[in-house]
Amino acid sequence: MNASNYKNIFAEVQESSSLPDWLNQYKQDQWSSFEQTGFPTRQNEEFKYTSLKPVAESQYAVPSKVSQHLSEKARQHLEQMEFKLVFVNGLYNAELSALPSEAGLEIKSLNDKIQSDEISVKRVLDALQTQHSLENLNLAFLKDGVWIQCGRDVSLSTPLHIVYLFDEAEAPLMVSPLNVVLVDSGSKISVVESYISFSGEQSHFINAKTFLTVSENATLHHAQWQYLNENSSLVLSTQSQVEKSGALHTFALDQGGKISRHDLMIKLVGEGAHAALNGLYLTSHKQHVDHHTTVDHMVPHATSAQLYKGILDDDSRAVFNGKVFVRQDAQKTDSKQLNKNLLLSKKANVDTKPQLEIAADDVSCMHGATVGQINSEEIFYFESRGIPEDQARRTLISGFSKDVLQEVVSEEIKDYLYKGFHFKELV
Repeated sequence: MNASNYKNIFAEVQESSSLPDWLNQYKQDQWSSFEQTGFPTRQNEEFKYTSLKPVAESQYAVPSKVSQHLSEKARQHLEQMEFKLVFVNGLYNAELSALPSEAGLEIKSLNDKIQSDEISVKRVLDALQTQHSLENLNLAFLKDGVWIQCGRDVSLSTPLHIVYLFDEAEAPLMVSPLNVVLVDSGSKISVVESYISFSGEQSHFINAKTFLTVSENATLHHAQWQYLNENSSLVLSTQSQVEKSGALHTFALDQGGKISRHDLMIKLVGEGAHAALNGLYLTSHKQHVDHHTTVDHMVPHATSAQLYKGILDDDSRAVFNGKVFVRQDAQKTDSKQLNKNLLLSKKANVDTKPQLEIAADDVSCMHGATVGQINSEEIFYFESRGIPEDQARRTLISGFSKDVLQEVVSEEIKDYLYKGFHFKELV
């Protein structure tokens, strides 16, 4: 699929850009890479089960001015958060944001960081890797995002919320943020990154890139939550690195969207590093959710654990492709990977493919996947005790999802997810 629908809008964005010349050249180079390849097609093995044709053939505008409109429901949602960086229809809204004043913690919009510290931003851009052309597209249209830098030995018990809200806009939007979270040695913070529609049915396209680094003995809890309307599409590409004795805990929650694609790449580069990857997706109607995870064990004595669960209804479809690489020098690696799916409809479909590639000989690694339906005998058991079928099904669904939710180590993030928009009703 070619990039013709996006060529003119890219030219307009570049012409009106107020960014530094070096960054405009960087964006031009990224556009050239995207233009050569275009959108990934199903002939690409990594997109074998996910068609991006609806996105490639759609017409989008890019946000140009900060929206002043915000629905009452969106305002109520923001009230749940103490610390937050708020973007409305893709642009940072300082008035709605509330930032902590913790010593050693720098939090600002990426655009502000570019204006004040080009060298640090360049360093991050140089470290970014692109696994597919959509990441080139993100960087080509890069305009704003989040910069969170945590100094040494900082501990923040309250989560920081990166909130992308979508209300009515003048036209369907393409939003391309870059979120950067850098956690220095000995620090511990929690970050929630959410993409939420509150009104309207416009078919926005959110193409986001997140870059995480966890330094020695540091801990980062990072959750990504999307609840977009059923006409919008989301692509999330997360690149992360964990150093010696550091820990990264990730959680992905999918509840909406027409197409939702998550690419999560974690490199364990220091001995004693740990990564815990967990996710829950709840799909219905014709929704499509795709999770691709990659954990790269590059050194000895590192550990990783993955648990992803899906609950699928109607004509929805899910994809899970989990890869674990164990390099030749990564002896004493301990890695687990599991994907479980519950189909509530005969039309629901899931493609699951957990994979291990091991070059070391002294490791403990395992992986597995299951796909099943609600057991009719379990429903009968509830009904025989006077519990209606509807309630019985909900109880079983809730039980199916409970263990992956318990894997959310941060109690603050867990509490936020449970309070989430319609979350209780779904599980």
